[in-house]
Amino acid sequence: MFRPALLFTVLLLAATTFAQDRQETYPPHPDSLPRDGVPKGELKGPFEFRSEIFPATIRNYWIYVPSAYDASKPACLMVVQDGLNRAKGWKLPTVMDNLIHDGDMPMTIGVFIDHGKVIPDREGFQPRFNRSFEYDSVGDSYARFLVDEILPEVSSEYNISEDPNDRSIAGSSSGAICAFNVAWERPDQFRRVFSAVGTYVGLRGAEELPSLVRKFEPKPLRVFLQDGSNDLDIYAGDWWSANQRMLSALTFAGYEVNHVWGTGGHNAKHATAILPDALRWLWANHGEPIQRGQFKSTRIKVLVPGQRWTKTDDDEVAKGLSSPKALPKTFAVDPQASVLYRSQAGERLVTAHDLDSQGNIISTQPFGYLHLTPNQTQSGAGAMTVDQNGSLYVCTDLGIQILDPLGRVNLILEKPSTGDLTEIGFVGEDRKTLAVRCGNELYTRKVETAGVSNLGQPNSIPKPGL
Repeated sequence: MFRPALLFTVLLLAATTFAQDRQETYPPHPDSLPRDGVPKGELKGPFEFRSEIFPATIRNYWIYVPSAYDASKPACLMVVQDGLNRAKGWKLPTVMDNLIHDGDMPMTIGVFIDHGKVIPDREGFQPRFNRSFEYDSVGDSYARFLVDEILPEVSSEYNISEDPNDRSIAGSSSGAICAFNVAWERPDQFRRVFSAVGTYVGLRGAEELPSLVRKFEPKPLRVFLQDGSNDLDIYAGDWWSANQRMLSALTFAGYEVNHVWGTGGHNAKHATAILPDALRWLWANHGEPIQRGQFKSTRIKVLVPGQRWTKTDDDEVAKGLSSPKALPKTFAVDPQASVLYRSQAGERLVTAHDLDSQGNIISTQPFGYLHLTPNQTQSGAGAMTVDQNGSLYVCTDLGIQILDPLGRVNLILEKPSTGDLTEIGFVGEDRKTLAVRCGNELYTRKVETAGVSNLGQPNSIPKPGL
């Protein structure tokens, strides 16, 4: 059956390809207006919360409970940054009423959270606003705040699904990069993201996210982006081009990504107009897990589709990693025996020592460029190995960074667990199994390439792409 709302979607999305007037007028979406016969959910709050992850901060949050919520069944979740003001500005409670009633969105609890403030003890003085620190910062701090502090409190009163496919997160401006960053850091907790006029610019490291998306093996996320060509262009960057970069990166890495572009500025008008349709897309085929994407192309062939890390207690794997070696784990020699690589945890660059035919060092250069864990000044670089093509695999805090022979990170493999990576090597008869020790556990995964078979003997490598 063809719904009027679907016709509205087609007309609205088509209209966004044309210039809006200076007033940025958008017709109200039918699903943003109260409808007869649709029961209203209940808004509860504000509830005050004091965080330990963000010390001394105080904030409020509100909870939206659908009218048909049944505590005996796990409900889905939608977290929104900037609290009730953002949710009401988007007309979100009404949108959720209508979409849940129509079956276009599952039964979903909404949690609308303000940013933190540190209140001075002197009357009349301004609080320290923690919004930019919490929202614009990349890294896992805000994700930990949600997962370890807020959600346990909400879950003590409501039956929230623990399936990450049942959890969405949304925000506008700095709240948008915060939403994406939470899902990026914790896809085991959140997998659906709505980003409006997202601040993917140089405030606190978010400008690097498109590059990481292109290099990190794809995560199981579904992302909707909205922005306008008259968005901000200031000291931190150009919001419009930054959002284009995010779309391009997500598309390249094979993510489930959708977008609507307009000509608007840094406000919520366009996002409000398209929010119901964005949520329909985000929740489409609910019940089916969101899948990892596949890169359009890769310059080095490592990933085998469908292969992930598998925990193992195979003694042969342990022996293969722990057998006596001529070099410490933080050193590796390229297959041609012409370069000795050295990593150090406190450094961003891997050092290359050029060798003569007798194994003597003839020159030294800081060579391999590593990505840092967000908000860290050290790479945590440690154990290394090489493959038959001369690519270097470096264990870091961010993951296993794979550098081509020109010293550039082409690919980042995720860590199999939260522990430290301390050993890495190729094992098996064909040496096409990559093995690591992460924490106290061993993990393996099949890869497209292979380790060097005759260790100690120089092996030629293909000419690397320049």
